[in-house]
Amino acid sequence: MKYGELNLGQIEAVVNKLGGMDGVSRFLSNEQLVVKAAELLKLVREAAVGGTERFVAADAFGANNPAGIKFFLGDNFKKFFLGKTEENVESTTLNVHRLEKSSRDPEIMVELGAEKRAIKLAHFHGLIKAQANGQKSLLLVDGCANVAYIEDENENLWAVHAHWFSFDREWRVDADSVGSPFEWGAGRQVLSRK
Repeated sequence: MKYGELNLGQIEAVVNKLGGMDGVSRFLSNEQLVVKAAELLKLVREAAVGGTERFVAADAFGANNPAGIKFFLGDNFKKFFLGKTEENVESTTLNVHRLEKSSRDPEIMVELGAEKRAIKLAHFHGLIKAQANGQKSLLLVDGCANVAYIEDENENLWAVHAHWFSFDREWRVDADSVGSPFEWGAGRQVLSRK
């Protein structure tokens, strides 16, 4: 055998990566076969979100917001997003993914794809508004991050994240650079366009 240093466990792993014995047969017959690394994200559900003619972040996330949501806003979010206004935001469907292993933003964004990764701030706020008091629904309310890639008022992409803090009964919202060395832990949720 040309590759005698392989043990049976490694050979089994290769067979599993090819999709079992059916995959091995297709591979050996020169049938088109794609082998890829384990997915970072697992689609857990889809969510319909409404649109709006005009979304003003300073009003929606302000202390006297019409929905009465209690927010604690991080410095980056205040600096880069409170001046943002979105016009003619259409209703859409978002994908909700569970992060399967700890990962950084660049890896996550590659898996989402350039055309699907960025969502509107109005849609993100709408999901929070639907769980204004921390009730269980689409977003995690266990203190873990719900992450969305959103452009700021200067069209720079940020990792905007919301966490429900039950002790203070508030949503904590902030934004981190997508170039941050920080990893999001497995089990967090990531939102994207469908």
